[in-house]
Amino acid sequence: MGRPPCCDKLGVKKGPWTPEEDIILVSYIQEHGPGNWRSVPVSTGLMRCSKSCRLRWTNYLRPGIKRGNFTSHEEGVIVHLQSLLGNRWAAIASYLPRRTDNDIKNYWNTHLKKKLRKQQAMGAIFAPPAASSPGCRRGLLLVVLRFERGQHIQAARRLHEELPAAAAAAQQLRRRRRQASA
Repeated sequence: MGRPPCCDKLGVKKGPWTPEEDIILVSYIQEHGPGNWRSVPVSTGLMRCSKSCRLRWTNYLRPGIKRGNFTSHEEGVIVHLQSLLGNRWAAIASYLPRRTDNDIKNYWNTHLKKKLRKQQAMGAIFAPPAASSPGCRRGLLLVVLRFERGQHIQAARRLHEELPAAAAAAQQLRRRRRQASA
């Protein structure tokens, strides 16, 4: 069967949020706390879907969210973790405090993916280790097993600590293969 829809879709406002709507939502959440999102539009009089209210709070209005440009360190963390974890944006976001998974996903899809392709086309050595290398495959298997056990945050932190050594090992392996083929 499934879950019932979040709203009737009739009379629901779509499009950009106004500053007045933001103020109403923030004041309601400050008074009642983030929680029962289905009651938010009804209680506040906002003509928005409950999902829209939840996403607006989570991705834009919540205190402590870091907005704006990503640093080169943050870019490097995103590139390495994306090569290891794939598109598990919430797990990647656990490494970047105050950044939302949505913000990271959007930055990856609009900037970093293109930047990586351009650098790889120019021959820059900025690419993640090849998935065919034995060390990388073993690391990915370990990540999958840890994710299945629900320990994704601890696994991601351990991987972050192991990244420099793994990158150096992968680079050394690529050098050996080039020398062997030459």
